[in-house]
Amino acid sequence: MRYIHYLLLVLVVISTISCGEEGLRTINEGFPKTIKLVSEKREIKEIIRPVGMVIHGDYLIVQNDQIPGVPCFYVYSLDSLNFLYDFARLGDAGDEFVAPLITQCKDTQYFFVFDQVKRKLMGYDLSDSGAQLVAEETILESTKFPFQELSFISDSVFLYLSVNNEVISYNINKSAVIDTLTFYSDFKDKLQGDKPYNKSLDFFHFSNAGTKVVTGHNFINHISTNNCNEKGIFDINHISLAAHTANSIASQLYSNMYYYMFVESTPSFIFAQYLGYPFKRLQPFPLNMGGRHFDLIFEVYDWELKKKAILEFDGDILRCTIDEQRKKMYTWDPLKDFDYITCYDIKDLYDEL
Repeated sequence: MRYIHYLLLVLVVISTISCGEEGLRTINEGFPKTIKLVSEKREIKEIIRPVGMVIHGDYLIVQNDQIPGVPCFYVYSLDSLNFLYDFARLGDAGDEFVAPLITQCKDTQYFFVFDQVKRKLMGYDLSDSGAQLVAEETILESTKFPFQELSFISDSVFLYLSVNNEVISYNINKSAVIDTLTFYSDFKDKLQGDKPYNKSLDFFHFSNAGTKVVTGHNFINHISTNNCNEKGIFDINHISLAAHTANSIASQLYSNMYYYMFVESTPSFIFAQYLGYPFKRLQPFPLNMGGRHFDLIFEVYDWELKKKAILEFDGDILRCTIDEQRKKMYTWDPLKDFDYITCYDIKDLYDEL
C-alpha cells in the first residue's frame, strides 16, 4: 500500500511539472497579424500510414510507410482531392524500392523518388490515370549515407540534407557534388566537461523555392536564408549561428527549448513551423506526462525575412505541403489514424499581395 501511495505521489509531482511547462512557451513578437485557420477535412477510404505529403503539378502525393505488399505512393487530384491511383511497391525488382524517399520537385518535369539503398532517382510522368516510370539516375555520392531531405533546384540540380548537418548540392548531369552549405554554432564550446555535446542540438531542416533556400534550426531561435544558383553554387556556404544561440544550454536534450521544426516555402513566402516549448513536449508518455502535442504555429515571412503573419491551427499538425496556386495547405493529424486529408484555406495571407 505504501508503494502505491508513493507511486501516486510521484505521478502527481511529474504531472504537475509537466502541466507547469504549459506556461513556458516563447513567442517571437512583431508579426502584424494572426490568422486562425479552420480545417476542412476530406474523408478518404484508402488505408495509409503516411510519412510524407508533396505536391507535383496538379497532384497531391502521399507517401505511405514502408509496409511490404502495400503501395508506396497514393495520388490525389488537387482540384477535387479525389483519389486517383497508387503506384510503386517495396522490393528488389528494377521498378521497386527498398527505402524510398519522397522528394520536393514542384517545378521539375517529372516526379522523382530516391531509393536510399539502391542510390537511384526514379522519375515518373504523372497523369490522371497513372504514373509512368520514364527516368532513372544513379547518384554517385561517396558517403552512401541516407539523405534526410531532398529538394530540386532545377531538372538537373537538387539539394539534400546530409547526416552531417550539411545542405549539399548535386548535379545529376555531371554525377557530382557541387557545393556544401554548413553552419557553425558554439554549442560544442558551451558544453564541455560534465556537459557532453549532443550533435542533435545543431539539427535543422531546409526548404527551397527555386534557387531561394531557407533553413529552420531546431534548438536555435533563428531561420537562415540563402541562394543556390542553377549550377548548384551557394551565395554563402558557411554561416555562423553563434550570435543566435542561447547562453544556457542543457546537456539533456529534452530540457532545451525547441524552436523550428520543418520549414516550407513558396515563391512568395517562408512558412517556418515553430514550437517554442521544451523539446520534451513532443515526446510520448512517460517522458511527457501530459501526452505529446503538435500544437505548432507557423511564422510566415517574405524572402527578405519581413514578418508577415502567424498561422494558428485548430488541431495538431506536423508535415504539410503548400499549394500557392490554390492558396491551400494540405496536411493530416499525426496523432490519429489517417482518415482525412486536412485542408486549410490560406487566401487571407495573400490579401495584401
